Amino acid sequence: MLSCAKCGKILKDSSHRLTVRRKDVDKYSIQRTNAICKNCQIEMEKAEREAKKAEKRRLRPLFYETVEKIRQSYCVSDNSGRLAYRFFCEKHPELSEYLYKYFYKGVDPFEDNE
Repeated sequence: MLSCAKCGKILKDSSHRLTVRRKDVDKYSIQRTNAICKNCQIEMEKAEREAKKAEKRRLRPLFYETVEKIRQSYCVSDNSGRLAYRFFCEKHPELSEYLYKYFYKGVDPFEDNE
């Protein structure tokens, strides 16, 4: 019998609500040890969303401080702005994705509703 990898609940058969996380699935076969019941799957997804929101809240002040430094130091429209962008991306690699969205796509990544 299959059991949930997280809570240990016995999963009766394939008709029971059974999910396997995509990153745990082999291309040709499903590994039995990575089976997760639907309730645990929902809890894990909720925890991942909360962690992502907490990370965004942590990075928000650093992001705006970095953007202000880049704007004060260099003209963003010319080549020196791109050099400043690269410098701050190397200095704060966790901000590189957000800085890219802000300077190259013109989207403020922290304006989203939380």
